[in-house]
Amino acid sequence: MPSEIFSEDRINNIGEIMPKLSDHVQVGDRIFRGLEGDPMFPYNESTRPEGEVINVTKKSNGLVDLDVKFEDGVHTLSAGNIAGDQVWEFTEDAFRNVLERNIKSTTKSSDVSDSAAGYRGSTNENPEIVKLRTTLDNQINEMREFNQTIVKTLNEMAKDIVSLNPNAKFSSVFANEYRGAIGN
Repeated sequence: MPSEIFSEDRINNIGEIMPKLSDHVQVGDRIFRGLEGDPMFPYNESTRPEGEVINVTKKSNGLVDLDVKFEDGVHTLSAGNIAGDQVWEFTEDAFRNVLERNIKSTTKSSDVSDSAAGYRGSTNENPEIVKLRTTLDNQINEMREFNQTIVKTLNEMAKDIVSLNPNAKFSSVFANEYRGAIGN
C-alpha cells in the first residue's frame, strides 16, 4: 500500500487534475475530499466529507490551499499534498456552477472582442484591444485545458469501469481511445 501512494500513474493523474481544479475553485464552492477512482481513496460514499470553501490561497506553484468548512470544523487542504484525504474534487452541483462560470466568462470576453472587430485592420493596435485579445486567448486556452481535464477524469472513470467489468464496451473503447478526444 505505501508504494501505491507514490505510483507513477497516481502522481501523474493528480498532477494533471489538481492544477486544473485549482484554477477554477472559488469561495463558496462545495467540494468532496478525495478523488474518486484514486487507489488511495479513503472513503465510501456514505462517509466522504463534503464541505464549503471559505478561503482560497493561491500558491506560487499554481495550486491552492483551501480552507474548507466541514461538518467537524474547518480544515486546510494543502496545495501539492498527495495524501488520499488531502486531494479534492468539486461536488456535482459545484462542478456545474464552475462550468457555467467558465461559459459566462468566455461569452463576456467574446462579446467585448466582437464589439472591437472594427479595429482588426488597424495598423496601430489600440492597447485596450491588445489587452482584450490577450485575455480572450488566455480564456480560450484555459477552457481547452478545463475540457481536457473533464475528458481525463472521464477516462479514469472508464478505466475503473473496465477494471470491474472488462466487457463494458463503451468504457473499454473510451479507455483505449480517449487521447483522440483531447487532441493528443
